[in-house]
Amino acid sequence: MVLSRIEWEVLNATADDWENLEQIYLLLTQPMGQVNGVGPSLNEIADAICALTNAGLLEARLENGRMLPMPCQDLHYVWQAWFRMTAQGRSAWNAASPVASASD
Repeated sequence: MVLSRIEWEVLNATADDWENLEQIYLLLTQPMGQVNGVGPSLNEIADAICALTNAGLLEARLENGRMLPMPCQDLHYVWQAWFRMTAQGRSAWNAASPVASASD
């Protein structure tokens, strides 16, 4: 899987701990996560989370610790789950360059 800049940034945000959508959004919309002064939209981040979990690069769990099987048909998990990169995600993250075009 070739990672977009947003996908790389989502993996980066989940590199050291479980993060939820809100925390990922806040990390990616801070000045350091912006491209040309513009951060990704909440929609773009949620779509990236879906793509990464479906590809097996992120794992998802609920607040009670129950792991969610992927792919998950009910997309509400994006709003409720906590995410962490998998070993496969770490490999993709390490192999990808964080520098990508602003159109990603």
